Amino acid sequence: MTVRATHVTTGLQSWATGASYVAHENKLETLAPVLTASSTLGEFSPDLVATWFSGNQKWKASAATSPQWLRAQFATPVPVNCLALYGHNLGSIGATIRLRYSNSGFSSMSDFATLTPAGDATIMHVRRVAKKVEAITATHWELRIENASAPPVVSIWFLGEAVRCYSGPPDGFRPPTLDRNDEILNNRSEGGEFLGRSLIRTGGRGRIEVKYMPPSWARAVWEPVRLAARWHPIFWAWNLDSYPDEAVLFYTDKADRGPSYMAGSGLMEHAMEGIAL
Repeated sequence: MTVRATHVTTGLQSWATGASYVAHENKLETLAPVLTASSTLGEFSPDLVATWFSGNQKWKASAATSPQWLRAQFATPVPVNCLALYGHNLGSIGATIRLRYSNSGFSSMSDFATLTPAGDATIMHVRRVAKKVEAITATHWELRIENASAPPVVSIWFLGEAVRCYSGPPDGFRPPTLDRNDEILNNRSEGGEFLGRSLIRTGGRGRIEVKYMPPSWARAVWEPVRLAARWHPIFWAWNLDSYPDEAVLFYTDKADRGPSYMAGSGLMEHAMEGIAL
């Protein structure tokens, strides 16, 4: 579903309005295409990139020879407007990534996007033409990794459709990559002297807050996002226009009770809080 909406700006900062996107349904998981890779190291097979688990659940190539690739072949054409990656080393190894597509096999393909990651942080790219989200529908998809100096690693490969949030972040919003959720343990002597400090990193905090939703939009578009986030992480770019490198993998750690009506407007609002990686 390609989502377009007229965004209300009342109470929102203009630089953030309409810039937020979430991606919650990975076609690689829900439609179970045939996944293959150019090379595989041991048990780190390409099938692992289709899950929402990270950690040791990842694809590792066994070679750095350019190109390395992951391929997905669907039984029927699927619409895609979003590419997202988590748990990769593509910036560290100096790789260029190209997402390519075709409806007639892997021998002749067109480019969906070409990216050169500056680091190994979460990547989220949404295809937009004249600032409107537009999907490409195809059966064959290839994540092509070129010019890598070492074997590439990918934990999560998202291929699907992003939803543009109905409003941008409100006043007082804290970007998730800056809102660290670290724990600090101070070491003290018996007399109270400061002896040092331990910093326990537990990821950033995030709050996805959407306001001014028409009730029909909240039910038809936002409710599937909310329900998906109850079960697994989702990708979130809080301002894809101004801060495209601050996308995160977000998972909730608090139960929510769904959207509520805003006073006196007949419109709805909803917020989700959790960990941002």
